[in-house]
Amino acid sequence: MQKTLIRKAKKMKKKYLANIKNGLKIYYARAMDNIDNYEIINDDIQTQNAINQKGFSLVNPYESKDVSVVHPGTIIEKNTQLLQDSDVLIANLSIKNYTYIGAIFEIVQAINLKIPTVICVGNTNYRKRLYFHYYCDFICKTISEGLEFIWRFFTYDGIEHQLKEEEAYYQAIATNYEYKSRKIYIDKKSDLDKYEQERIILRKKLKEYCKNKSVLELGCGSGDWTQTIVEVAKAVTCIDVSSCMIAEAKKRLNNSPIQPDYICGDFIDETLTIEPCEIVVSYFALSFLPPIVQNIFLSKIKNWITPGGCILFGESMHISTIPSVGIGCRRIQYRTVGDKKYVMFKEHFSPDRLRKLISTHQLKVFDFSDNFRWFSFCCAQL
Repeated sequence: MQKTLIRKAKKMKKKYLANIKNGLKIYYARAMDNIDNYEIINDDIQTQNAINQKGFSLVNPYESKDVSVVHPGTIIEKNTQLLQDSDVLIANLSIKNYTYIGAIFEIVQAINLKIPTVICVGNTNYRKRLYFHYYCDFICKTISEGLEFIWRFFTYDGIEHQLKEEEAYYQAIATNYEYKSRKIYIDKKSDLDKYEQERIILRKKLKEYCKNKSVLELGCGSGDWTQTIVEVAKAVTCIDVSSCMIAEAKKRLNNSPIQPDYICGDFIDETLTIEPCEIVVSYFALSFLPPIVQNIFLSKIKNWITPGGCILFGESMHISTIPSVGIGCRRIQYRTVGDKKYVMFKEHFSPDRLRKLISTHQLKVFDFSDNFRWFSFCCAQL
């Protein structure tokens, strides 16, 4: 029976990830004018090899073009068609003091076409360009870093691999007390005070919205925020992907006023039977989900609230000092538990980014933080 459920769960997950491919077409935008031919050919070969190693195919808009005989309008039309036929754009903007007029035009086109966009900026000033930070999917230093992000978070095999790695990470930290007891290193006392004040506000929000309500907590972890919920709620259901985390939550909440019901499972498995509740709590769950899974998660969450109910979101805004790849709000973090390393996705949400993402899923945000430094909070309804 257990094996049957696992097989069924995998089939359901494939249903949600069905439109995600492995052999992606990668549109490559880079410098072209006033660059030595040898450099262009060498860059083409290196990029082609790196893309092939990931199982992708290269769409090279600069290949076999003679700009002296082809009308510029034709080039733009051809590039636009190539871009429309591609799955992801990766742009190499790593040459210092170079004006990437053509490549930036292609980036803007890709964003308008809603094609995932990865920017490799090296150590240039493009790493500070706010437009890229606001609209692009990932900003990094090198092509290899960009391709690793694309594989992990935009291909079926990569997402499956990443979700398993994140599950293993949570299993590992659940009983690692040395890891869990690490102090938060904040330089200024005023910043530490602000951090603690904002956590207190997040708990007040839980008490305010969850009082005398049925509550569904998504990603309960070891029960840190659940402790506050069970003080005021009339019924609580907790979901987490890690069985070890749930075991720790049960220990922590052993003497609570009410005992939650626990479900161990993946948000995107249809085998989960989840009864709608008046309040859904998603504290610090969304930012660890790969971008595509974030959208699946938000499309499903609407089925888990009763009419007139609310969803509470809380996420980290301050970018941590954990070693990572990525420049900006989306990072690939390297986390060590014991002697083992795990690769984790982490997105840091400003209030504006969080509201924008939630609003795109027909959820109406009506209570949100605007003056927090460390955290973003918002409450939404259908």
